[in-house]
Amino acid sequence: MGFEFPALLIILAVLSGLSIYSLRIDPARINRTASRQNVYLCLLALLLTLLVLEFATRLFVIQSDNFGFTVSARRWEEKYWNPINAQGYRDREWSESSRHSFIAVGDSFAAGAGVKSIEHRFSGVLETLLGGSWHAITLAKPGWHTGDQIEALREFPREVDFVVLSYVINDILGAAEEIGELPTYELSFRPQYFSWFVAKSAFINYLYYRSFRLFKARLSNSYWDHVVSLFSNPEVMEIQKRQLRELYQTAKSKSPQVVALVFPDLRSLTSSAAITRKIGAIYSELGAEVIDLSPLLSSRSADELTVNSLDSHPSEAVHSFAAQLIADKVAARHAQDSSAE
Repeated sequence: MGFEFPALLIILAVLSGLSIYSLRIDPARINRTASRQNVYLCLLALLLTLLVLEFATRLFVIQSDNFGFTVSARRWEEKYWNPINAQGYRDREWSESSRHSFIAVGDSFAAGAGVKSIEHRFSGVLETLLGGSWHAITLAKPGWHTGDQIEALREFPREVDFVVLSYVINDILGAAEEIGELPTYELSFRPQYFSWFVAKSAFINYLYYRSFRLFKARLSNSYWDHVVSLFSNPEVMEIQKRQLRELYQTAKSKSPQVVALVFPDLRSLTSSAAITRKIGAIYSELGAEVIDLSPLLSSRSADELTVNSLDSHPSEAVHSFAAQLIADKVAARHAQDSSAE
């Protein structure tokens, strides 16, 4: 982010300081300009305070959020959204020399949004749990829906030991877009009249988005209501089922074992349960091994489940929990295959 706003504060502070100095060096004008001098002093104090707050916010407030609207979220991405491999994914370069490998497919949840290191997202933790001969391949980007995941998996050039299909409830938005079922609200709620200051100043941006948290809660509810309504739309659900079938079949072409990891909305576990059961049933009927996280996370608090108060992506604890569940599925499949030989 540029430094136009701090530069503006510095220029104004310098001008105020020069104005005060020009008044003080002329003894004949001191009495006549005392009130003006006080105004300049107050302005200078205000500008210097804003300058300190601006630099403090830029240096110390680095925090992810759901949609990346805030300056602090963009700074978080600049600092932590790495490495980026040759294929454009947040992942290491893919190795072909490892004895075993697996693919994790998904959106921002699988990519590790809000998680500072790829080692701490579920694919990274799973790689560690399985041991040194394993290599994780993560095909995931924020904003992806099921159709994007199908294309990415189809383009992957080789077979692997197993595939994890990460499903998040808002993945259905891609199916809705096919028939023009789009939300009618603006997610960013950016200001109309002072957008330059909100965009350029880290401190004002911080105050603005936190001042609108009540509005954001209402907007989040509107977003959630829209997503939930899509699961009751027969036309949208038919498209989603078709997409999930195609994604599963593509995964099966890469590996004999397919695990479907179904995430609830981590701020709405109770209202997510019926939806995750529905998606789990679809995947189970197709032949995937399903992990529905809704009932498994029900005893945990929202603060434990999510990255932070502004970011409802999974916490590192949830990623670790999911990785262990997948590892158990892989171990059970391996034991089953060994006993059958």
